Amino acid sequence: MNDENSTAEIKTSPPVTDNRPRQSLGVGGLITDTFAIFFRHFVMICLIGLVPMILGQVLPALALGLAKQNPEPLGPGTIFTSLFMGFLL
Repeated sequence: MNDENSTAEIKTSPPVTDNRPRQSLGVGGLITDTFAIFFRHFVMICLIGLVPMILGQVLPALALGLAKQNPEPLGPGTIFTSLFMGFLL
């Protein structure tokens, strides 16, 4: 009763090692990678900055319009507008 499975050796593969050369972690490489990411996403970065800038220009003009209609300097509309603009900016 000699079974093939009982006498077969279990073959294991050798441990996998990473033989790729490692890139040095230098300042030049980091700066190059940073600018590559920046220029790859340039349009999105500009839009992210443009939207708050436009809101920061338009909303104060609207707040001035509301403040002129409400002559109370410490009225609820003026306080709310000031707090909202402070939060936004």
